[in-house]
Amino acid sequence: MRTERLNHLNIKITVGAVTTLILLVSAAVLFSFQYSTRWPATLTIATGFSGGVYDRLGEGLAESIDAHINRQVSARQFSSGSIENMQMIGDGLADLAFVQSDTSGNDKVRVIATLYDEVLHVIVPVGQNYRYGLKSLEGKKIAIGPEGSGTKAVAEKLLSHFSIAYQPASLPMENMISAFETESIDAAIVLTAINSPITQKLLASGKFTLLSLDRGDSSGDETLALSQVYPHYKAFKIFPRVYGRYPEDTIHTLSVTATLVGRAGLSSSLVREITELLFASRSKLAEKHSAAEQLREQWNALDVQYPFHQGAIDYYNRSKPLFIVQYSEVFSLVLSLVMLVFAGITGLNTWIDSRTKNFIDEFYKKVHTLELNFNDQSIDQLDHTMQEAVDNLIHERLEANTSFQILQSLVLNRMVKLLLLELANNQKADNT
Repeated sequence: MRTERLNHLNIKITVGAVTTLILLVSAAVLFSFQYSTRWPATLTIATGFSGGVYDRLGEGLAESIDAHINRQVSARQFSSGSIENMQMIGDGLADLAFVQSDTSGNDKVRVIATLYDEVLHVIVPVGQNYRYGLKSLEGKKIAIGPEGSGTKAVAEKLLSHFSIAYQPASLPMENMISAFETESIDAAIVLTAINSPITQKLLASGKFTLLSLDRGDSSGDETLALSQVYPHYKAFKIFPRVYGRYPEDTIHTLSVTATLVGRAGLSSSLVREITELLFASRSKLAEKHSAAEQLREQWNALDVQYPFHQGAIDYYNRSKPLFIVQYSEVFSLVLSLVMLVFAGITGLNTWIDSRTKNFIDEFYKKVHTLELNFNDQSIDQLDHTMQEAVDNLIHERLEANTSFQILQSLVLNRMVKLLLLELANNQKADNT
């Protein structure tokens, strides 16, 4: 009997171990599944025209992301600039985008990081009379950037502020050099990083220089006024010989902040990881363009017109959640599974115990029936009943517990009682 109990106990332990193993494997699979699916199948990054600063930094960021997760998910989307990029974010056609801080958007936009200063360059050919600054552009043909670009929006505000009548030319940045060569334009306004490919190519040639936004007295008052009218504009100075020979004097101009934005619907964990990766890849991004050297882990909600994404805030504040908090949904699911399995096992054991009890009750009923209907076969039938009970015990359909011991005592007691009754009946028959 002791061996049978040990076997029964071993079966229960084995079932419990297997159940626990299944739950642990399930938890590991769920954890792995959640981690691996935090990155979408495709992460679209809206940049700018091919070869521009936005595009170069977008290329570097995409390469860093793909290398980090060891598979290709990033896809660059060329565009005309900030306005188009912001539209793609709002329409759900892009997940991340490079935009100017003054670009209009909607409530689907969240800021991830401020990147670098985009500086306003007013480019004109060398050797012409521009001593009156911007006023000298009156009536000229001016390239103000392509449709959908932030350059165009800023150029229009700038020329309107100075009340300059001009002939606008909306053409791609990469076409400006040929436009100057064919005299299709007299000047160009470009909003970009210092030493961007287009400004470097134009100004380093020695054929072009920059106009200052001051009144001709180098005071810079006009740039300060513009920064008050347009809060996202900042007064900025381009110092002499930044582009080789030019400019010869300090240029008073404006700048806006280039920002990396994302869809509001991106998960906080994903954006936190992107933000961390952005700053970890600063040297790699700087190889694409030196503007990335301005990257700083600083954020101020007053510097931008859209809220920062919670994932980016978590990174800046280093408010990394505890492991159990970060994966609370997984733990809740596993705990629910454990409780369901435990409830199932408990119910199964209760059913087995109930069935065993009901089974031994059948033997009690047989003994009682044989006692009530006493005949010549009753003692043999009691013995057969006990043998049947022992056989069920051997095959573990009954347990060797108190109920079985009571059954043994009951059968023995009834057999003695029936034997005495049979002897009394036989003696009575002999006397008669």
